[in-house]
Amino acid sequence: MRVEFRYPPYNARRYGRPWGAVVKFEGAKMVYDFKAGTYLGDSDGGKVYIECEPGDIVATGQRDGRGGNTENKLYVVQEDGTVQMVDKVAALEHWESRKAPESPLAKYSTDELIAELRRRGVDVNLT
Repeated sequence: MRVEFRYPPYNARRYGRPWGAVVKFEGAKMVYDFKAGTYLGDSDGGKVYIECEPGDIVATGQRDGRGGNTENKLYVVQEDGTVQMVDKVAALEHWESRKAPESPLAKYSTDELIAELRRRGVDVNLT
């Protein structure tokens, strides 16, 4: 799926090109994949397109060369392709909620699991 963000005309001497990215987390650190985003346009305006999947966290923004007005907004992509703006904390919580829960059997070795199955009368064929 592809989401898009419209950018109005801007002063190219002050502002950088708008950008887009898919965001992942390593611990609490955000990692941006800028390859997923493309800006089509110029200083007269255009759109940022981001290739993503429902549930992904995406970011878009624009650097202000003078500082103070740099934009970096985070969104969660919804099932219907719309986006919901979130802050960094909500983005991290969303990322962590998408992780697969650890299996309750993870703490047991394969041999222990096979022994338990055999104890319960299950025929285990390892060929």
